[in-house]
Amino acid sequence: MSGCMQFRNFALLLAIALVVASFSAVDFTIPAFLDVNNNATIVLGGFSMGSQSITAGAPASFITVISNAGNLIAEARADVRIYDAGNNLIGNFSYANATLAGGETQTLIKSWDTSGVPTGTYTAFVNVSYDGTSAGEGNITFTIAPRQAPSHVSVRKGEGNISLAVLPEAPEATLPAQPLEAGGLRLLRYPVFGEFVAGDNELFFSIIENPGDDVVQVSIIPSGPSAGLASPTFNYSLAPHQKSSVVVPIQIPEGTPPGFYFLPFELSVGNSTISYPSLIQVVSPAAEGELMVQRRISLDLEKNSSFIVLQLANTGTKALAHVQVYEEIPKSLAGNLNDVLFTTEPNRIWLEDSRVRWDLENILPGETRAIIYQLPSISHDLSEYSSWQLAQLVVIEPLGDKEILIQDMSIPSLMAGEQKRIAFKIFNAGAVDRTVDMDVLGPGNWLIAPNSFSVLVPARESREVSFAAGSPLSAVPAAYPITLSLRYGDTADQKTIFLVVSEPPVLVAPPPLGVQLFAWLGDNIQILLFFAIGLPLGAFAFHITYKRTQAPKYSEERMDYMKMVRRMFK
Repeated sequence: MSGCMQFRNFALLLAIALVVASFSAVDFTIPAFLDVNNNATIVLGGFSMGSQSITAGAPASFITVISNAGNLIAEARADVRIYDAGNNLIGNFSYANATLAGGETQTLIKSWDTSGVPTGTYTAFVNVSYDGTSAGEGNITFTIAPRQAPSHVSVRKGEGNISLAVLPEAPEATLPAQPLEAGGLRLLRYPVFGEFVAGDNELFFSIIENPGDDVVQVSIIPSGPSAGLASPTFNYSLAPHQKSSVVVPIQIPEGTPPGFYFLPFELSVGNSTISYPSLIQVVSPAAEGELMVQRRISLDLEKNSSFIVLQLANTGTKALAHVQVYEEIPKSLAGNLNDVLFTTEPNRIWLEDSRVRWDLENILPGETRAIIYQLPSISHDLSEYSSWQLAQLVVIEPLGDKEILIQDMSIPSLMAGEQKRIAFKIFNAGAVDRTVDMDVLGPGNWLIAPNSFSVLVPARESREVSFAAGSPLSAVPAAYPITLSLRYGDTADQKTIFLVVSEPPVLVAPPPLGVQLFAWLGDNIQILLFFAIGLPLGAFAFHITYKRTQAPKYSEERMDYMKMVRRMFK
């Protein structure tokens, strides 16, 4: 190998060594915030039913538990298919899509209407998926049993027993379309349906108006085969031109079996009496630790509207961090959702399918919350109220002590004097909308733009934000900290990220011209020797040979020429 070739290889190796040395000078230890195993992994945690024996026509409650075993936000979908014993598909439904933060678990509860479904044995399959990938399947077998004939039961109330008629389904009953009148009084509002558990004690409030000029005595007396569930109110006085609430105590004795109890009331003023129907449904209590939801409905006959109250009670010993209540309002009652008066403002409304969602947080053990809203019409069919089921209930387990999370952060590396954008998502894991104020604190001589901003992040959703970071020309290769300071509500939090400034890659400069010429000469020495030595020698040899062979001719021509010159000068 020639010396020039050795020099060229040495220069190449030197350049490679300089590049390696420049990169090894930078600390490339991955900071703690960069987790190379970041992912979203949805796992099916369980699939069960409130009861695996359903009376024909009664709703079947399906419970699906899903978890996010990763640490990135994921949106999961759960679909249920129901088959009969002959493997024929007879029904299906989907839960509302669930957004899960990393490490979060959600319990999804939804009812399926068995009206018109024959009795028999059925199998329900659930499939959970996210990003088009199946996350697990589960199945459960249940039965739909024939409806039982009305039965009479004897339960203990106070110091004696009472007889009650238990109905397997809601009876047919026509509801009043306008205020009822008796003895000059007007019944304006009364409870038409309520869900209770055995042992509950409640009060039924009816609003009665006395438009006359005299004091009037009114009595409200329960009637029918289940009258023992209520206590009568006798001789309640109404002053002239007064509207007043008349209270009727309701007591569901311990041991009262689940079912429907038809409970008409009679309103008496003197010799005038009117009757109006109401229905009580005794339901099974929630399992220990579960959330109990009971529906109560009253009719406002004066304003032709329905009052809906959803009563939620935490029956467990732990606080429920987040609860989502989905309601599908019958279009026959809601009309346009813009006409619904929400006393409890929903967190989200889907106008196209009359669906709304409320988010509640931190329901303490033993605590009761109420969701109240008013519909712009009433139904004249009692069964429309009694068959109304909650669309979906989602119970979200606590996710640490942080409600606002920073996710999916893209952190580039830069060189001294370079500027790049850092993008990330702010995820609200809570049940209420949050305005997040953020300050971005970088090294003193860095460019940060913007260095503060605010963003409204709806509950269970994320918003993408970014800021520009520019390093000064004097920045040396290192990992530089940037602090993100967050504030939302009464909470303050901080997160530190690191931007790596790298040295530019070493460029191998061309050698001086003389060195390049020397290297070129080294690669082309044979050609140069030929031109420098071989070509002159060949030319000289040719000249000698040519001269020798042509010498006589040259001599004769010269003599003739000399003779001619002498003749010219004579």
